[in-house]
Amino acid sequence: MNNKGFFIKKISASGTNATTSDIDLRQGLNIIFGPSNTGKSYILSCIDYLFGGNQSPINSQKEYDTISMAIETYDGKEIRFSRKIDTNEIRVSSNVGGIDSKTYKIGSSDGKKNYGDIFLKLIGIDERPRIYTSQNYKANDLTWRTFLHTFYLQEEDIIKKETILKTAKFPVLTKTLSALLFLLSGKDLVNSEERETPEIKKAKRAAIASYINDKLFSTGDRLRDLEVHIKNFQGEDYEAVISKLIDELDKNEQEIIDAHTNSRALLKRIYQLSSDLEEAYLLQERYAALFSQYSADKERLYFIIDAENNKPETDLEIKCPLCNNDVTLEDHSPYHNAVDAEDHLLNIRLDDLKGAQQDLDQEIADKEKEMHVLSERNKQILNTISKSLEPKSKELKDKIAEAREKQNLATQIEVMRDLMKEYNNDLSEQEIDPDKKAPYEPKKLFSKEEINALNEYLEHILKNANYLEYSTSRVSMDKFDVVVNGKEKGTHGKGFRAFLNSAHAFIWMKLLSVHAKYSPKLLVLDSPILSLKEKGNEMMPGGMKHGLFTYFVENQQFGQVIIAENELPDLDYKDANLIEFTMDKARGRYGFLLDVTND
Repeated sequence: MNNKGFFIKKISASGTNATTSDIDLRQGLNIIFGPSNTGKSYILSCIDYLFGGNQSPINSQKEYDTISMAIETYDGKEIRFSRKIDTNEIRVSSNVGGIDSKTYKIGSSDGKKNYGDIFLKLIGIDERPRIYTSQNYKANDLTWRTFLHTFYLQEEDIIKKETILKTAKFPVLTKTLSALLFLLSGKDLVNSEERETPEIKKAKRAAIASYINDKLFSTGDRLRDLEVHIKNFQGEDYEAVISKLIDELDKNEQEIIDAHTNSRALLKRIYQLSSDLEEAYLLQERYAALFSQYSADKERLYFIIDAENNKPETDLEIKCPLCNNDVTLEDHSPYHNAVDAEDHLLNIRLDDLKGAQQDLDQEIADKEKEMHVLSERNKQILNTISKSLEPKSKELKDKIAEAREKQNLATQIEVMRDLMKEYNNDLSEQEIDPDKKAPYEPKKLFSKEEINALNEYLEHILKNANYLEYSTSRVSMDKFDVVVNGKEKGTHGKGFRAFLNSAHAFIWMKLLSVHAKYSPKLLVLDSPILSLKEKGNEMMPGGMKHGLFTYFVENQQFGQVIIAENELPDLDYKDANLIEFTMDKARGRYGFLLDVTND
């Protein structure tokens, strides 16, 4: 990894009668966020302008006529750049050896140096090299702006259908790929071509042709095996099938949730009934005990009446057992009236008790019946869940897995066919007259390790950033663009294109940072998730927006990333540098330019 490089430390806007407005940036992740029209994109345009761009960020507003940028090298030295709007002059103040402090003019050269060479030197390129820019071996100088578009994506660039390696200024890939090849290897292909004899060229072509033939046969065998395996399923729209199955699964899972909810409600009612019955059974026992007590009281009254009716009518004279004197037992008042009153009262209580017992018995019978009905209904619900709904969910999941497997096979077949086409093209090229110089094709000069690294990095970011229904991905060597789940990026809507273009730019930054001899170690993105529409709460965990920003937070070691975005997902941004514009005079910072509001 090249240890040379720099990061942007500060962006400022100033003027004679204007309040100097600046923001501080640092290594790693920087996110500028807030509502539209607060100056986020203006800041990114300032970076482009100070990198030598021709388009002024804005017309002068409230006397703002000068923009400035401070950068810091990785060894702690600083350079300051200042440019008046609508001019081609940039004042540079430098304490870096080999970079002069003076005023530079955009588009002009001082001997062998021009303004863009400053940034080349900062990443380790001391002398501006020449690179091939066309298939007929036309050569031009490599400049900073030759490859700026690979790490600087404005809002209109981030949603485009074509690869980010193409721009209006570079409509073909040759120049951009040549620049990237030089950054990766540092090799000057223009001035160091090896001269080979016809015999050596012929031998090389024969060896290459033999190798290609071997790959062609092995790939063909694999392709035939896959086609036999999937021949009964060709022509199916797997995306539509999977989408339909997922909708069915969602509906079935909701039915399971609803069934469990109903079951819990029934169990709650059954529990309440059981508790009520326990109380009723206890009350029933108490009623029975009270009935026994009232019945016993009536029996005692009957004994009293019997005794009263059977007593002797004459007085009895008996001796006192203590003094032995005569004692006469006199008649007492009859108990009949009192017994009758007490018996009447007991009969009323017994009648009331019998009525209460009947009501309680009916209540117990009703609740026992209700509990039986609810228990049976709950058994039916649980039986439906276990015998119908859950097996259906498993069946649908199996079908989804099977459809995805078929989709993956179809994707593999497509990849194999592309490989076969490339191998046949390569084989045809080897049959051309070896003395005839083949067209310059930089896409074939990338090493297998570099291509594998790009594909590995792409898979890593898409998986970890929660790309919807992810199965496979690769960087197409034909268009040098992202292909996901067998579909080219251009077939997607602009929200998904912005997501994939952001991922594509990041993997190039990572590849250059890890493998290249020279690396900018910089990535500037304007609104990577603004156009993306997802289901549910888009800013909460689990979605693609949340996943992409989480990935940026957790992968800050490859260089400085500067992002402008309206609204941020809800996550822990850890040590990222967050800069918020509120468009609210009463809260925080209104926007970038301190003297400018939307009033």
